[in-house]
Amino acid sequence: MIPRLYAAGTTSFTTEGLGALADTMSCVATTAVNGVPSLSMEYPIAGVHAAEIGERCIIVADRDRTRKAQPYMIKTVDKNTPGIMKIYAEHLAVCLLDGIGLEPYTASGITNAIAGLSTHATDPLPVTVSTQLSSSAAFNHAAPSTVKRALGGMEGSLLDTYGGEWDFNTLQAVLMPRTGTDNGVIIRWGKNLTELKVSIDWSGVYTGIYPFWRGQDGTVAQMTPPVYSLGTFDFTRVLMLDLSSEYQQQPAAADLLASAQAYAQTHNLTSPTFSWSVGFVELRGAAEYKDVALLEDVSLGDTVRIYLPDYGVNATARVVKETFDVLLGQFQKLEIGNVKANLATAITSQGAAAVAAVRAEASGLYNAIQEATEAITGNKGGYIVTVLNADGQPQELLIMDTPDITTATNVWRWNVSGLGFSSNGYAGPYATAITADGKIVADFITAGTLDASLINVINLVTHQLQATNGTNQLNINGYSLNIKDGADYRAWLPTTGNQQGSLFLYGGSRPNAAGAYNDQGTDATSFQSYINATGMTLGQDYQGKVTGTLSAKRVNLSNDGALYIYDGNGNVISRITAANIGLNSGDIYTSAGNVIAYNGTFFAQDGTRIRAAMRGQSGNIQMYGSNGQERIGLYPAEPQIAMYNASGSRIGRWRPDLNYEGSVSANTAFTFTLEDGEAAMIMYTAASNVGDVDIKLLVNSSEADYSSYSYAGSSNNYVEKMIARSSYGTFVGWIACHNGIVEVYGSGRRGTSNVRGDVMLVFNQSSVSSLAFSAAGTVKVTHIAM
Repeated sequence: MIPRLYAAGTTSFTTEGLGALADTMSCVATTAVNGVPSLSMEYPIAGVHAAEIGERCIIVADRDRTRKAQPYMIKTVDKNTPGIMKIYAEHLAVCLLDGIGLEPYTASGITNAIAGLSTHATDPLPVTVSTQLSSSAAFNHAAPSTVKRALGGMEGSLLDTYGGEWDFNTLQAVLMPRTGTDNGVIIRWGKNLTELKVSIDWSGVYTGIYPFWRGQDGTVAQMTPPVYSLGTFDFTRVLMLDLSSEYQQQPAAADLLASAQAYAQTHNLTSPTFSWSVGFVELRGAAEYKDVALLEDVSLGDTVRIYLPDYGVNATARVVKETFDVLLGQFQKLEIGNVKANLATAITSQGAAAVAAVRAEASGLYNAIQEATEAITGNKGGYIVTVLNADGQPQELLIMDTPDITTATNVWRWNVSGLGFSSNGYAGPYATAITADGKIVADFITAGTLDASLINVINLVTHQLQATNGTNQLNINGYSLNIKDGADYRAWLPTTGNQQGSLFLYGGSRPNAAGAYNDQGTDATSFQSYINATGMTLGQDYQGKVTGTLSAKRVNLSNDGALYIYDGNGNVISRITAANIGLNSGDIYTSAGNVIAYNGTFFAQDGTRIRAAMRGQSGNIQMYGSNGQERIGLYPAEPQIAMYNASGSRIGRWRPDLNYEGSVSANTAFTFTLEDGEAAMIMYTAASNVGDVDIKLLVNSSEADYSSYSYAGSSNNYVEKMIARSSYGTFVGWIACHNGIVEVYGSGRRGTSNVRGDVMLVFNQSSVSSLAFSAAGTVKVTHIAM
């Protein structure tokens, strides 16, 4: 295909994007098992859309024939070669996951571990991550990292914990048991093989495991002897296995041994890694291979057979890395790894004499097998075909309905890994199999007696199920369930009789055959309770009690008809009986009608007379008298407290929001409001003694229109508009609004001899909006509205 270019940040590729890179000189996609798929391109600097190519742009190209139109993010653009830019890009799904942080977390099982990527990521995941594996092993992401590193590439990653192989397809990442299939492709000299290179890596081979644990205080736990041996070798190389993060407390030697054994089972530590680089010509388009074209289709993870008769090699291997020419739509190179040891042995000891000797030694066995094959061939049993290994010895036995592997449909395949049957040819799948590790795969098994220590079942269909451990513990017979403890019945679920669909709990005897729930047998106290669609009934054995099972009793429904609720120390904090609480259509009330909650309103009443009501809609609280008229009302919305007479007319109110208390400056007004019919108490004290000076009160910034001031030994004085003298500057009195005027009454102190004075001031004001004093001091005003 011709690669297409998209702008940076693009995640949907349903359009043509910025356009096709029609002048592409070369484009190669490289993919390895559990590696990051990459793309390498050469493009002319003067080519179409060349000016738009930059880092983080997206290139869409085929990975191979099975993975079409994969997005790759440009990582580097090299323009050092005259007239040509060299572009390197990596798969977009991996790049996006590498840019998102991941908090530490733990999970039980692979399903929860995969789900935890989304819940603990620092940003929403733009890639869908899933798995086809099934495992209950614990996952521990101990330190912050990127999501990409949690997939694989660090200790404790998903790949490290559960194994498998990652498959990246557009914006999806799937952890699979294994990628690829076996399509029966054969690579050999003279047919399609053009290049063969092999390398052997011993860096991952170990002769033993040294498990240890180290605590925060420096304590070290290990086995005696400390190394778990993996077999007999002519050299020694020990793997140090640090289990400090696996155990919160110091483990026993048996725990360390179990961990070492489990690690050895999940990691190939005793075999070297064989890597093959194979160049070959694909025969997919050749006319002579048109009938087997599908067998010549190879991609990453597939199993292929390498047949090199001159080297004595006839073995299977997996494609672990592929290099795909995007423009030509064909592979350039396949790298094959994980080849069995006999393949490497044949290559490294490829002397003609050695090969001839091996074949000579095997000829007798081979001839015997061939004679048996000829005797059976043609019978109803089908055809027996023996597959030889590189040493000329039998490696695999096939029983097929035709003598040709490429045409056979029904195949029995038996080798060192197991025995399996396929109805889809040699490549499988093998739906019926017995594997070397003790697993049986089958759609239907008929057995007389099955002895197993553990059975995991998805769907169980049975006529009768009986568990025995000296006495029957669990019995399903006739579609009824019985649970027993020795000879005593504990539970019974009948599906016949007049009580089918009920669950009965017992202390001893068995219910009768008809299913009557009150059958107590010979034990008069055995029946305890039963549950059915109508509710739950408690037997006399528990005396009608239901108790909690937490650290301290929480709820007790006793046989006295009361419900007790306890605190954490076992103290009763609430008692509810039929006499003082009831439930009816969402309302709560007492049997005597003293307390009612209805539609968000709470009432307290004495018989038919309401004493108080609180309305949930506005938060008001109202008190009522015997005639039902409101007496006192608290209205937080205004806020105020209002008082009413027997006729419901308001006779007074108090609004606390109009109170004022604090320091005042000379001739500086502060806000205070009085309306007609309202009054307030004023208490004033001068800040300091400044001499025999008048202290005046100003209402709305105005002096009084009328004033009188009388004191001991003098008559009324109609000139002085004051409330006190600063020598003894105190005043206590009232201010009131009525009939369009404001009046002030009270007493102050005047003169150097501290003589008491009676004050009366009249202001031609209809209301009060502010007050001020001519001298600094402290003031407290308490408002009362009538």
